[in-house]
Amino acid sequence: MAKIRNGFISNSSSSSFIISKEGLTDKQINAIMNHTRYTQNQKRKNIKNWARIQFSGDENMWKVIFENDKIKMHTLMDSFDMESFLELIKVPKKNIIQYMNNEDYNAYWETI
Repeated sequence: MAKIRNGFISNSSSSSFIISKEGLTDKQINAIMNHTRYTQNQKRKNIKNWARIQFSGDENMWKVIFENDKIKMHTLMDSFDMESFLELIKVPKKNIIQYMNNEDYNAYWETI
């Protein structure tokens, strides 16, 4: 059984999240699906606070899978500040679960 933590881990190079879609708008879901492009657009428009999100520009760093009631996300190299991104698009913290044990990538996806 995986350890689950509500909140974020800042000292890990890998991250995994499950986000409940309950109460999310279509705009929020589309922003998550296109998180790097969405962030680039916000930065270009000089929207307040978006400059703090740093990323390598590689859109494939985060694996994002959409299911009926949840969004699964995983990265082995955390090069996109997903914590700040989710905060800026106003995803409620109660909707987010982060898995703490990411060493076994396959086991993570099998348990969800």
